[in-house]
Amino acid sequence: NTFTTVLLLAPGGCRLWPAAGPRVPAGWTQAITPLEIGPRVGSCGTAAYLKEPVITSDIAGDPLWAGYQDLALSYGLRAAWSQPLISKNGDVLGTFAMYFAEPRSPSDSDLESIKRAAQIALIAIERKRTEKALQESEERFRQMADTIPEVIWITSRDPEKLLYVSPSFERIWGLRVADLYRNPRLWTQTIHPEDRERAVSMFTRWIAGEHVSHDVEFRIIQPNGATRWIHERGVASLNEQGRPYRVSGISTDITERKRAEEELRRSEAYLAEAQRLSLTGSFGWNVSSGELFWSKETFCIMGYDHAAKPTLQLVLNRVHPEDLAFVQQTIDRASRDGTDVDFEHRLLFPD
Repeated sequence: NTFTTVLLLAPGGCRLWPAAGPRVPAGWTQAITPLEIGPRVGSCGTAAYLKEPVITSDIAGDPLWAGYQDLALSYGLRAAWSQPLISKNGDVLGTFAMYFAEPRSPSDSDLESIKRAAQIALIAIERKRTEKALQESEERFRQMADTIPEVIWITSRDPEKLLYVSPSFERIWGLRVADLYRNPRLWTQTIHPEDRERAVSMFTRWIAGEHVSHDVEFRIIQPNGATRWIHERGVASLNEQGRPYRVSGISTDITERKRAEEELRRSEAYLAEAQRLSLTGSFGWNVSSGELFWSKETFCIMGYDHAAKPTLQLVLNRVHPEDLAFVQQTIDRASRDGTDVDFEHRLLFPD
């Protein structure tokens, strides 16, 4: 003759939906679902609205049940005690209620019992919501991590165990993710022999707690013999003792960047050699700041040490006195009008 129910407040905070109550008459549940909360909506709808317990000792004569009395009585419901389930943040999550087949008023002991039962229900609901939020957060993270080209990884400490690595690992390292889960240090075996000791030493010191952050570049050799450049960055999560208990990071394939840098260095070397052989210098001039940039051969042509800071005055100091006015006028016009220049002049050296 007694049964309990748990109703949960839907997003939006206006309607209650059944979550538990195996002994509740099915027709009653269907008839009140969803239940709009309000100041005169039975025991549960009113308790959720007011954020306070609502005790109905006799449904037949309680004005809070106006509009629901005949329905409740038809299912044998005569009394209802409802306790709102309020989170630590003050939000109503739902209600816990007890229904009786005869009019009944609660004793002090009954009120204590319904509070304890409601607290247990609240703990279970909050735990379930926390688990769901965590699961959804992890799912969003995996969806993001699984689609980016970089390798994202998370490793726990003591014992060292790989918790997650994104699928890009297989594309960049050429190894199976499943094998890395079995052997978290498998990636170190692929590091180029010339880089291995340095990279592994830095990683080992980092996860041991010597550094909070981790930033290193190294080469790996794929199973097919191809070499790739990796830029690895990571951060450690510390416990109360300041020791890392989890480390995570992102590994980026920077092979194309390294190739471009090498090509640039090679081109610069070719240019420098061509200038040396042809006795041709090059320079850049930032008109607004007055800053000059000289190639190596320009220093030689102008007769200045490479340690000297290029300035316009150094240039004018080398111009032949008979050409100085012409050079100065040409420079002034170019800086004023933003025009290109193409002219010849002589240099006069101290010797």
